[in-house]
Amino acid sequence: MLWWLWLCLLAPEPPADLAGLLATAPSAADSPARAVWLRRERVVTWHQDGRLDRTLRGTLKVLRGGRPPENVDLGYFGADQRVTVTAARTWHPRRGLVDLQAVSLQRAQLGPFDEVDHLSLQFPTLDAESVLDYEVHLDDQRPTQPEGLSDQWQLGADEPVLDARYAARLPDRTPPNSDPRQFKRPVVVRTVGTDTEYAWQESDVPAGADCPLLVSRLTDWNVVATRYRQAAAGQYRRHAALDAAVARETAGQTDPARALYHYLVTQIAYKVGQVETGAPGITPRPATETFDLRVGDCKDMVTLLITMLARAGITAYPALLRSLSRGILIESLPAMAQFDHVVVAVPQAGGYRWFDPTWRFGPADYLPPKIQGVQALVVTESGARWSVLPIPTGTANFRRRVGDLALSAAGEISGQVEVTAGGAIEQALRLAVANAGPSGVAQELNAQLALQVEPGSVEASAPAAMDKPFTLRYRLARQPYARGNKLLPLRGAVIERAALPRALTDARGPVRLDGAARETEDRLRIRLAPGLAVRELPADQGQKAAWGSWRVTHRLVGDTIEYARTVSLTKPLLAESQVAEALHWYRELVAADNDTFVVLERR
Repeated sequence: MLWWLWLCLLAPEPPADLAGLLATAPSAADSPARAVWLRRERVVTWHQDGRLDRTLRGTLKVLRGGRPPENVDLGYFGADQRVTVTAARTWHPRRGLVDLQAVSLQRAQLGPFDEVDHLSLQFPTLDAESVLDYEVHLDDQRPTQPEGLSDQWQLGADEPVLDARYAARLPDRTPPNSDPRQFKRPVVVRTVGTDTEYAWQESDVPAGADCPLLVSRLTDWNVVATRYRQAAAGQYRRHAALDAAVARETAGQTDPARALYHYLVTQIAYKVGQVETGAPGITPRPATETFDLRVGDCKDMVTLLITMLARAGITAYPALLRSLSRGILIESLPAMAQFDHVVVAVPQAGGYRWFDPTWRFGPADYLPPKIQGVQALVVTESGARWSVLPIPTGTANFRRRVGDLALSAAGEISGQVEVTAGGAIEQALRLAVANAGPSGVAQELNAQLALQVEPGSVEASAPAAMDKPFTLRYRLARQPYARGNKLLPLRGAVIERAALPRALTDARGPVRLDGAARETEDRLRIRLAPGLAVRELPADQGQKAAWGSWRVTHRLVGDTIEYARTVSLTKPLLAESQVAEALHWYRELVAADNDTFVVLERR
C-alpha cells in the first residue's frame, strides 16, 4: 500500500482555473459520451468605431477511449483580423500539464484569392481522463461592423456541453437583441471596466444540438442594406474588354439578361468566399478584376453580372439571403450575419427575375434548390425591399430516359438510351460532363447502373451550350442480364432502382426527401429475340400521397415489352407526422424496382 500512497503524493495537481472546472466534470460511469465540454465561451467586444475583439475559450474532458489528434474548429476569419493563441494546453492526472501554445494553431486558406482563413487548434492524441483547454483572441485591424454589432454563434458541439456562454461587451447601455425563442434564462448584465456586458448562458446542451444564438444591435434592415450598398458602390467598374464581351454576348439576343447569365456560369469559376463562410468582409472585388481573373465568390460574381447588365441597359440589384441549410431567417433581428449568399434581382412586372451566377451550368430561370423559397433582401438605391424567391414545380426539374433495348435468346441485354433533363438535374449532368468528360461519365454510369456502358458511346450536349436543350446518349454493351434455363426472370427496372432514403430511417422530426420537387420518367422498349415468350407479366403498381406519386407498368406489344416508371415528388419537405407513411411509400417503390419481374419462357 505504501507505493500507492507514494504515487498519490507525487500526482500533479491541476492549475487552479482547471480545478474548478474539473470539479463539475462527470465520470465515464455518469455519461455515455466519449467526451464532454466543461465550457464553451465566446466574448465579443464591439468598439464605437466598428472594430471587434473576440475571445474564444473551451475546455474538453475525454471520458473514455483514445481520441485521434483533436482539431478544435475556431471558424472562418478575414485577413484583417489578428489572431493570438493565449492558451493551448492539455492536462492529465498522471502526466500533468503540457503547454502546446507554440504549435497548436492551424490555418487553411479559402476563397478565390485565399483571403479567408479557416482556423483550428490541433491537439495531440488524447486518452481517457485527458483535458484540453484553449483560449484564442482575435481582433480587427480595421472596422468590420461600423453599423453596429451583429453576431451569431453555435453554443452546441459534437459532444455534450455542460456550460456554454456568450457575452457581448458594448461601450454603452443600449442592449443587443437576441432571438427570444432560443433562451429561457434571463440575460445577465454587468459592468466590465467602461463597458456593459450582456451574457447568455445555456447548461447541459446535448451532443449535436442545434442551439444557435443570434444577437444584434440593429433595429432596421435598411441599415444592413445601406452597409452592403456602400461596400459595393465603387466596385461596379468596367473596361474595354468587359464592354466588348457584353456587346458580343448580347448581339442578336432577344433575352440579353439570359445571355449574360449564361456567359458567367460557363466562363467564370465560382469559389466559396467571405459571405458564404461568415468571415468578416462584405466588399466585393471590382467587376473588372473578377472578369480578368475568371474567378470569384458570390458577391464578386454578382457584382460582375450587375455591371455587365448595366452596360446592356438592364437595371439589376444585389439581393442578400440565407440559404435553406442555415435555417429560417429571423426578421426581428436585422443583421448582416444572417446572410450567407448574394444573388441578382432584375426588376420586372410584378416582382423580380432572379439569377444566381454561382449556379455553374444551371438553367437561367431555375434557381439552386438550396435557395428556393427563401426570403431575399433586395438592396436598391433607396433602401431594402423584401422579396421571396420562387419555388419551381417538379415539371421544371425533370429527367426523362428513353431506351430502345434488345434481349437475346441467351438473356443478354444491349441497346441505346437517351436522357433529357431540366432544372437541377440538368445542372448536375452538365457539370458532370464538364468535369469528367464522356469517358468519366461512362465510368459513373457503369457504377450507377451496375451494367457496362459501351466504351466511347457516350455523347452529350456541350455543357456551355446553355441556349440549347441538354441531351445525353449512351449504349449498353451486350452483357448478361436475365439468367435462367427454361424460365428467365427479367427485371424491367434496367437503369434505375430506388433505395430507401436514410433520412426516413433516422427521422426525429421534419424530413427533407430531396433538395427540390422533381419528376423522373423511364420509358424502355425491350425487344425479345425469337424463341422468347412472356409467360407472366406483372400487374400495374403505384402509390399516391400528399408529397408525390409513383407508378410502374409493363405492357406486351407484339414481341416488345414496354416498361414505364414515373416518380413525382411534389413536396420534398415532410412533417414528422408524415414520416411513417412516407417510409411505406418508399418501401413499396423499392420493392417494385427490385422484386418485380417479367417471367420469360424459352420455346
